[in-house]
Amino acid sequence: MELTAEQINEHIEKFTPIYKDGKEINPIPKYVKLTVWCEGTNEEGFACNVTANEIGLEAFIAKSWIYEDELQSLCGG
Repeated sequence: MELTAEQINEHIEKFTPIYKDGKEINPIPKYVKLTVWCEGTNEEGFACNVTANEIGLEAFIAKSWIYEDELQSLCGG
């Protein structure tokens, strides 16, 4: 099921933060589908249903992530 940004945002508190105090504490897992919250100086949004290899340049502005199957369960999918 494809989710809207509004549906995803309802569960943003369940996302795992990548950084704390400027240090990487929870790196983006490899080889599993995720939804990633990205926020930079001019852009922000979700990269949905991607692996670490697929995320591309958004990895540089990634702030938090959640396993795609977990997010789908939270949204009733």
